[in-house]
Amino acid sequence: MKKEQKRLNEKVIKYDLLVKKLQDAIEKDRGNVFSKLSDYESNIADLIKNSSHFKNSTQMTVEQSQKEITDLLKKSIEAWAALQTTCANTTESSGSSDSPCDANWLAVNESCYYFVLKPKDWYSSKKFCANRKATLVVINGEEEQEFITKQHSSKYFWIGLSDTEEEGEFKWEDGTNFTTTTTFWRTGQPDDYNDNEDCIARDTEKGTWNDVPCNSKYFFICEKTSLLLDDINMQ
Repeated sequence: MKKEQKRLNEKVIKYDLLVKKLQDAIEKDRGNVFSKLSDYESNIADLIKNSSHFKNSTQMTVEQSQKEITDLLKKSIEAWAALQTTCANTTESSGSSDSPCDANWLAVNESCYYFVLKPKDWYSSKKFCANRKATLVVINGEEEQEFITKQHSSKYFWIGLSDTEEEGEFKWEDGTNFTTTTTFWRTGQPDDYNDNEDCIARDTEKGTWNDVPCNSKYFFICEKTSLLLDDINMQ
């Protein structure tokens, strides 16, 4: 219990640094976009208040702390993204170096997504993402599944799921426990047709999943943690 509390306290310290960075950005751009930033400052004030609550509280359970800190971090990312959108055309200080995601990546909650519209086989797609410090997308729930489906509903995309090591033992590329995640298989799938389907693609039937040969060439999606959460992952 003490070890867990110590770990959470370390997360809170990093969280405080994140909030301070947000404050500094607001102060730097106040002269140009004061009126548009007022709502964001209010949000940051709430985050600071809650941060103090974490530091002063000694009765919160570890489970409560993890959930509430995670929620606050999510709000921080949303506030930062909104700040960057507001300031993008008014100051040089709001360039891509301060964005939650790299250029051409789409920021959603704590993740950054890159939709690659150049077909590659599964292994080449995996390598492409790894070279950008990312993995093929890992779908953790219905919200993420719907988001991805809405982006390109008529295209096949590789996702970061396979059973290349042992048939029927599916593994996510980032190590997420497959047995604890919601699945979205197409009816009758996976079927390992001709004993040659070990990689998973999101197909065109409502975005459901299908196992296909790994040497097939499809578009693919890379995913990585937001730059602001690189050192604050709660897992």
